Amino acid sequence: MKNFYSNRIHLEKEIKSMVSKAKTFSKSSHIWSKDALERLEEFALAGKLIRGLLVVFAAEPKTKNQLADAVKMGAMLEIMHTGILVHDDIMDRDQKRRGIPTVHAQYQKLLDSRDRNESLHYGESMASCVAIVAYFLAINQFAELKNSKVTPKLINLFSSEMTVLGLAQMDDVNSSTNKGYINKEAILRIYEQKTGRYTFALPLLAGLILQNKLDNKTEKLVYQLAKSLGVIFQLKDDCLGVFGNSTKTGKSVGGDIREKKQTWLYFELLKKCSAADTALLKKLYNGQAIISDEQQVKIMDLLHKYKIE
Repeated sequence: MKNFYSNRIHLEKEIKSMVSKAKTFSKSSHIWSKDALERLEEFALAGKLIRGLLVVFAAEPKTKNQLADAVKMGAMLEIMHTGILVHDDIMDRDQKRRGIPTVHAQYQKLLDSRDRNESLHYGESMASCVAIVAYFLAINQFAELKNSKVTPKLINLFSSEMTVLGLAQMDDVNSSTNKGYINKEAILRIYEQKTGRYTFALPLLAGLILQNKLDNKTEKLVYQLAKSLGVIFQLKDDCLGVFGNSTKTGKSVGGDIREKKQTWLYFELLKKCSAADTALLKKLYNGQAIISDEQQVKIMDLLHKYKIE
């Protein structure tokens, strides 16, 4: 694991280089370039960079050029991931991520307005623009690969997996509306597609493609592994999101409950609740507004009562 994390310094350097180049070509053309890029860089470097590290790990670089390409793809995925998180935080209405205010929350504070709706709209709009900058800044990395023969395969991989991710995110957002009964298969589908494929399959496959090591058999094995890892990772993330310490996790606690997401915890709780508690739970989750702090406490009490921890 020590060697795994030792490549972080290379990823950090590449991310800083990407941002620095973007500042150079954009500073004379737009007043927001410095502001947006510095927020993007801070947010990216505050993360664990796990996806980028997995790219380098799977590529097993033996030469300087191979390491350079693996780091470029890893940094690309991390910048892209940062943009995805910016949009995810807007959808989940989270105010904290990676120990710092979310990007839309940062911009919201910039607007000196007594109208909360106006400042909220401003923050979300400005943050959305930063996310778009991140996506298009990231794809330039394809053009800088030394092994250009693998570029078409990598573009195809990123295009298909990011499409799946977007559709899985729609599933996730829709789950909070409680339209119809959601079963465990639907919950697992979100875990597998949103977390398994994006967090594990994408970086591992990208690394294998870089070194021409990917065949059909290996690809199937990677997807099978990623499917299991995605479920494990998301189950742990769900628990931390409800029971974790925000000081340690760096994220807001209780967001999934507030947004009425039908996670595995919610599914297990429904199975064990008494008729009266089930009625209370469904009443809270079927309401129009987001769940209040007081209502969150009631749901937390139910989780503890039925030992869903």
